Amino acid sequence: MDTTWLELGFWVSTAVVAYVYFVYPGIIAALAAVTAGPPKEDGLCPVVTLIFCVHNESLILEEKIRNCQDLDYPRDRLEIVAGSDASTDGSEALLARYQERGLLKACLQKERTGKTALLNRSVDLARGDILIFTDASTLLRRDGIRAHVRMYGDPLVGCVGGELEFTNRLKGGVSAGHGLYWRYESWIRRSESSLGILAYVPGANYSMRRNLWKPVPPQFADDCVSPLNVVASGHRVLYAPDAVAREVASESPGGLFARRVRMVTRDLDATLRHASLLNPIRHGAVALSLLSHKLLRWLVPVPLALILLFNIALAARPFFAVLLFLQLVFYGMGALGVVLGGRPRSPWLSIPLYFCVSNLGAVRGLINVVLRRRMGVWQPAGTR
Repeated sequence: MDTTWLELGFWVSTAVVAYVYFVYPGIIAALAAVTAGPPKEDGLCPVVTLIFCVHNESLILEEKIRNCQDLDYPRDRLEIVAGSDASTDGSEALLARYQERGLLKACLQKERTGKTALLNRSVDLARGDILIFTDASTLLRRDGIRAHVRMYGDPLVGCVGGELEFTNRLKGGVSAGHGLYWRYESWIRRSESSLGILAYVPGANYSMRRNLWKPVPPQFADDCVSPLNVVASGHRVLYAPDAVAREVASESPGGLFARRVRMVTRDLDATLRHASLLNPIRHGAVALSLLSHKLLRWLVPVPLALILLFNIALAARPFFAVLLFLQLVFYGMGALGVVLGGRPRSPWLSIPLYFCVSNLGAVRGLINVVLRRRMGVWQPAGTR
């Protein structure tokens, strides 16, 4: 039997996966190593509006507001806007009390319309030149605002993504895999920022110029659409590794799966609606970044499935039999991680578990995009 086409399909699919996870990151890291990093300017002190949204998060709300009050930034240059998406657990009463004391502005939605719609309304209340977006479960380091602000010395900088430090109590399972994945992501973002080709930010810790904000369609996520709007306006997105915020990652396979489904469904759809940014003639290396780091990353389950199928068809040959065995062992370890409750301590299980659950969630997200299914309203990821 002629297996030429099967081998070609196997190696092409393998090359795509290798490019996404290893080749592209390696190339931009090498280029960034010989490129000057983005400029910073200490002493900047624009008016800043810090915005966060809640839905039934009263248990962590007071800690969040204390964190906002303790930030190292002049009180007369900082305002806080907190939105509630039809909370029913007392969150709205807490926000109303803090508003009465003059500590924040409260944006209270009586009907559940979702986080993006609430953010659009919250930004309308903002007077700051710089907007900083976080989550209720995210605590900024004391110098977090200054770390964001110093990146705006260059007028071409329109958006800044900060760093996330995960503080999960559990050290195994998907939370351990997520921590390793985020360090990998941060390495890539640092390189893309140095090269001026970054086009995405973490929704729990990012900032942007108020005059570049555009209302985001409610079916999309602000942290995907807003940086794309910034790039489209001719401004740059930067990564600020010293703008640190503490966050809690998903600790269960189910939570990770749901988060991944939601992210791919909303962000892939939004990116495709900004298809002009994928044109390398108009947007140069930014288009390469979006294609390589985002679009192909979301689509990587397809070549992963093809690799397995081609490998099965070629398993009669010893070399491919060994490769098939290694694949099955890897996926088997991911499945074992689920069987063990989704919280294995060993990295030999937590890494395959995280990889498999993330890509299964991406598959579901891809199906949603193809079938034009919209995600429901936002659900907070967790508490501290």
